[in-house]
Amino acid sequence: MNGGRGASARVVVLALLWGSGFLWIKLALTGLSPVHLTLVRCALGALTLLAMAFAARQRLPRDG
Repeated sequence: MNGGRGASARVVVLALLWGSGFLWIKLALTGLSPVHLTLVRCALGALTLLAMAFAARQRLPRDG
């Protein structure tokens, strides 16, 4: 396999990040309702996208 240890480490990190989402959802559902969890996830996603747009010096569209 081309890439060796670095590629394996990236796959392991990706698996941990991807799989941990299910654990966090399970833990959050014990303290939050599904509606609250959905709102929090949407808000965090929007903040992430805004931060990325700001870092890339992109302007938000002003028209509909």
